[in-house]
Amino acid sequence: MTRTLAVLCLALCTILAVNTSFAADPNTAIGKRALGFTLEDQYEKEWSWDDHWRGKPTIIMMTDRKGKDYLQNWIKPLVDTFRTKVRFASFADVSTVPGFLKGFIRGKFREAFSTSILMDWDGVVMEHYAAKPDVPNVLFVDGNGIVRLHTWGDGSGPSVMQFINHVQRHLQP
Repeated sequence: MTRTLAVLCLALCTILAVNTSFAADPNTAIGKRALGFTLEDQYEKEWSWDDHWRGKPTIIMMTDRKGKDYLQNWIKPLVDTFRTKVRFASFADVSTVPGFLKGFIRGKFREAFSTSILMDWDGVVMEHYAAKPDVPNVLFVDGNGIVRLHTWGDGSGPSVMQFINHVQRHLQP
């Protein structure tokens, strides 16, 4: 009887531990499912989650205008470390740009970035992933489409290395 009770308690604790480790955090995107979307980049090419990232481990980088100056602190080390291991998706929160300036802003992005930056004109992606304003937000979405990591900041100090270490743990078989 005591052994059965001990096994039952252990099983219950295991179930609770597993369930809480994957629970969504309302202050971050952790635990959320990847958002299905179709957005244009600065070259007006359409990109969709289903066609390019679904089923693949992906690092999402996104920021608004105030956070753009810190983005390079994240990009180089992440790309250097994970270039062949994950997919990357980059988003710009351009939801505050007036409609008549969209062409001008696209042109500025074309001048500044040769790689595709998805233009979130309505702020839908930023809202879904609970993006923090004024700093880059960096997320890791696993191959099942679940956000496992979400951090933000200027990319100084140990934050980038901590994120890299956490992603590497998630990528281990």
